[in-house]
Amino acid sequence: MTFTCRRAAHALLVAAVILAVAPTASAAGLRPLRLAFTDGLFVGPTQSLWLQRAAGAGAQIVRLDAGWPAARAPADPSNPTDPAYDFTTLDSSVRNAAADGLTPLLSFTSAPAWAQGPHRPASAPPGSWLPDPGAIEAYGRALAERYNGQFRDPLGSGSVLPKVTLFQLWNEPNLPQYLSPQWQKVSGHWVAVAPNHYRLMLNAFYAGVKAVQPGATVVTAGTAPFGDFGHGQRMMPVLFWSQVLRQPTSFDVLAHQPYSVGPPSTRALNANDVSIPDIGKLTTLLRRAERRGDALPRGLHHPVWVTETGYNTKPPNPGGIAVATAARWLEQTVYLLWSQGVSVVTQYLIRDEPPIPSYDQSSQSGVYYLDGAPKPSLTAFRFPLVGHRATTGHVRAWLRAPVAGRLSVFARRSGRWTAVTTVSVKQDEILDLPVPGKPSALRASEAGLSSLVWTM
Repeated sequence: MTFTCRRAAHALLVAAVILAVAPTASAAGLRPLRLAFTDGLFVGPTQSLWLQRAAGAGAQIVRLDAGWPAARAPADPSNPTDPAYDFTTLDSSVRNAAADGLTPLLSFTSAPAWAQGPHRPASAPPGSWLPDPGAIEAYGRALAERYNGQFRDPLGSGSVLPKVTLFQLWNEPNLPQYLSPQWQKVSGHWVAVAPNHYRLMLNAFYAGVKAVQPGATVVTAGTAPFGDFGHGQRMMPVLFWSQVLRQPTSFDVLAHQPYSVGPPSTRALNANDVSIPDIGKLTTLLRRAERRGDALPRGLHHPVWVTETGYNTKPPNPGGIAVATAARWLEQTVYLLWSQGVSVVTQYLIRDEPPIPSYDQSSQSGVYYLDGAPKPSLTAFRFPLVGHRATTGHVRAWLRAPVAGRLSVFARRSGRWTAVTTVSVKQDEILDLPVPGKPSALRASEAGLSSLVWTM
């Protein structure tokens, strides 16, 4: 999560949530949705505890910060056993994630000094300056090789490291702190540098991963939601991807990180920015490129994933929103993204960060407080329920089943709760059920678990 997004999240006003009307579907055969977490805790000393809690919260994917663990240039950068590499921490995270039934998404940002472009100015953030595509290709190959499901585990006992099939290159490349320069002046004219260079990086990474694992999924960097006009430091995401897709580009999934300034239904003010209700701007770019067949293979469908989103809460953050509001916004965020075709939604974070050096420069968007106590957002993540109105005006209950079993939906009318329906569900199944009458609130329960109450 960027500093800019944090500042925007801190500035949220506690406001009434205006529920956007989104397309509905029948109760049968609805598109699946995978939920995920991203948090530095997953590669830290308490990783085992927090990976277990991520699985317990109903996540299916964990985005792990793989880093680029080579302080010096490897003699054989495609070889994961080169002594310049140190995968000890990442190996542990991958083992623990697999043991908890989680699918790892390996992501890395920031190039070591030896893998950056020449003549880096002092103003460029470390690790951001024109990362070497050749070095990225070799590192992608090393990652795919180490986690191909056949690589002998260094801990011995004849076992192999778990297989990883999801790989992501970089974070928010439309921001200069991660990829610089964004623009350069050439012969008196401003030229967009970051999109073209990121395309080179992405194509190289794709080639490296696919050389070892042709069936692996390569995910683009998640772009930040907001940029600046003209040739400002931040590039607006629609402009960034428009530039990337001007030439052949290789990836399987496009990622974005649509933080919101206000309730989840708040659209971005600028046409080239992309907040939560604006995902269609990106899918339009993708489908157009797929139809053209020049930048992307003609007809091949590229899904959109959200690899970060979240809301800082008060407490503990003085600039955050009330914990109950944050839980409601989390549910609405998941629903609105799903309704626009997003197939993976990633919560940032699982646990609040300590306010170091300050609340303004840290995030308190976890579903757990810093002391490990759960927030209402934990229930919202595990058992999301949203009441919405179909195009016909009738009320419907959209929800994601936390476990397999018999799920019941209840409606409150005239102060009394009554059962609406009970259905058999699979774990993580998406439902969109009709609710008769004009209820004032909805809730659901299954196998001893209860959703939050959704007030209409």
